[in-house]
Amino acid sequence: MVPGCALLLLVATGSVIPGVVVSEYDAADKVVHMLSYFVLMAWFSGMYPRRRQAAIALTLILFGVVLEFIQAQLPYRQFDPLDLVANATGILLGLCLSLLVLSGWCQRVERVLGS
Repeated sequence: MVPGCALLLLVATGSVIPGVVVSEYDAADKVVHMLSYFVLMAWFSGMYPRRRQAAIALTLILFGVVLEFIQAQLPYRQFDPLDLVANATGILLGLCLSLLVLSGWCQRVERVLGS
């Protein structure tokens, strides 16, 4: 559970610190959002059974919405609805992958390792 909390903290911190230019590529920020939420979904899908996947996805969407509203209150950040779209895209891709192959991956790794 500690690594999952660390991932959430990393995403939250990256969302509230002063913006850093990711690249000269205009959509790089959206790619970072998508990949961040994809990793969160993939991680948490491995920790919980398949029947919890929809709740995990909805929780992560809410997490992203809360962070966007926090950004709107910061003088050096702004609310960006396209960030929410990128977050949701990452979550949706992670959800699809988790339903196909990743669901419970953490438990499978533990079984293989004999833990």
